[in-house]
Amino acid sequence: MMLQAARSLNLQCGVLDPDSLAPCHIATHEFSIGSLLDFDSVVEFGRDYERVTTEFEHINCDALAQLEADGTIVYPSAAAIRLIQDKGLQKQFYADHGFPTSPFRLIDDRNALTGHTDFFPAIQKLRKLGYDGKGVYKLKSSESIPNAFDAPSIIEKWVDIAMEFSVIVARNPQGEIQTYKPVELIADPDVHLLRTLISPARIDPEIATHARDIASDLASQLKIVGILAVEFMLSSNGDLLINECAPRPHNSGHHTIQAAPYSQFEQHIRAVMGLPLGKITHETNAIMINLLGKPGHSGRALYRNLDQWLASPDVFVHLYGKKTTNPFRKMGHVTILSASFDDGLKLAAEIQASLEVVSV
Repeated sequence: MMLQAARSLNLQCGVLDPDSLAPCHIATHEFSIGSLLDFDSVVEFGRDYERVTTEFEHINCDALAQLEADGTIVYPSAAAIRLIQDKGLQKQFYADHGFPTSPFRLIDDRNALTGHTDFFPAIQKLRKLGYDGKGVYKLKSSESIPNAFDAPSIIEKWVDIAMEFSVIVARNPQGEIQTYKPVELIADPDVHLLRTLISPARIDPEIATHARDIASDLASQLKIVGILAVEFMLSSNGDLLINECAPRPHNSGHHTIQAAPYSQFEQHIRAVMGLPLGKITHETNAIMINLLGKPGHSGRALYRNLDQWLASPDVFVHLYGKKTTNPFRKMGHVTILSASFDDGLKLAAEIQASLEVVSV
């Protein structure tokens, strides 16, 4: 999706990916296979380009720093990605700079949890390499400790959440900022993956404005160039807390392809290239649902009942081109434009019930 935006600006792009069948290989001018965590692979790839960006924060930051030292423009910067990819450093940044976030503690391993049972119930998150619900574990009591992660982690005090929502921010090197309206996030309670998105979020306008201001300030203080997705929790007692952030186009912004005059992908490319950002003058009400691999299915992907929804007005299907499916793997998304949230959510439920990603 980022490459599609780049093509509209006549940019020549290359991609480094560890998977030879990565969907992006058909949309890029040059495709290289290599690990994003391998120093030499990232440096060898990046030195051939004027500018480097990433759509995944789990990348070798020493390599990005080397590219910067060699004169390559890297956005977001190696320093920003290094901080965000470590959830411990990320949370400490919030605390040190006065951003609202839940109480937390840093631990080195599973054994250390025995000294923090007074903090339970809590959420344990791996400091590194966690995403899409991976690397997250609920600590209900001391009986949860044997199954906890045995690695450097943070534990966050359990928060009774009224709503989770996200704000997508775009920022260019000149400091220009554009934000999208907050979007409501409804996750699968078992696998912690986004199932349904509602735009705009059904929250008080004052809370929405405050969240956009916080997200803009965070992007500025992190000196982000590109897209920053800031995930918030609204507690049951009305507290607004940052959950975490991601320095890239984000699943909670995919609806902007149809719902906004400029998508998050175009904004990211504009920012990375040092171009003016598109002015977000309006946004259409939207419901977005993720198409996840059906449990019990692994193998070549088949989309059941796809034709039915391709023929439906105001329903926009995006398939990512992944050859194989696995349980709960993100395989695509569907955006529904609807003036009525009730009508949109009803239609979303019908699509979720019938459009299945199975294996053949």
